[in-house]
Amino acid sequence: MRNKKAFVFSIDAFVAFSLALLALYSLVFFSAIPYNYYPSMMQAHTLAKDTLYTLSTTPSPNPDSEEQSALGYLVLIPNKDDAKEYLDTLIPKEFGYVLEAEESDGSWTVIADTYLTKSYYKKIKTVSYTLLLDFKQVPDQENPYGYNTCDGLGKPCPTESTYEPGEFEIILVRLIIYV
Repeated sequence: MRNKKAFVFSIDAFVAFSLALLALYSLVFFSAIPYNYYPSMMQAHTLAKDTLYTLSTTPSPNPDSEEQSALGYLVLIPNKDDAKEYLDTLIPKEFGYVLEAEESDGSWTVIADTYLTKSYYKKIKTVSYTLLLDFKQVPDQENPYGYNTCDGLGKPCPTESTYEPGEFEIILVRLIIYV
């Protein structure tokens, strides 16, 4: 009789151990599943990157503007409502966005913003950056480089270079997409 009780208790211990392993395995398995918002985050990041690329390569929407790209027009224009209207045509309504440009002191200036007006964009935020080159004064020469050709016999060239760089500013632009 004593052996039967030991056999039953060993079966109980085996069942309890199996259930504990099953619970541990389930815990590890379900914690390793990726979150369901990862595809949305990748979609938002791709949207931010593609929007900045489109703005950088598209000609300015205003033919009278001195800016060459749509991004330059949006960042450097005084009317920010135009920037919001233009971005609303590129970014779907399901996404919130903030387009900002960095100032020389490191602070960010908001150019267009839908995040503050719609408070339900709080789950995911993704950012993409690009550079905007703002040429203040373009050199008047057709070719800004003055090349001096020498005969190659070790003689110094008689004149100096006539390169005039002009004035320009590099502006860091970021687009934050909210889902």
